[in-house]
Amino acid sequence: MSGESLHVAGHPLGDRRGGTTNRYVHLDNATLSQVAERVAAEIEQKVRTRQ
Repeated sequence: MSGESLHVAGHPLGDRRGGTTNRYVHLDNATLSQVAERVAAEIEQKVRTRQ
């Protein structure tokens, strides 16, 4: 949706292949934004615990 390749978009989600990420491309922007916020919060928490 933002012009990134499936590989680049899926990497932070742990997807190893673009085909895996392709399963999610049908989701609307609101849903994807909510998921992105949750993923970002999880990543931020993990980074903080490593410091």
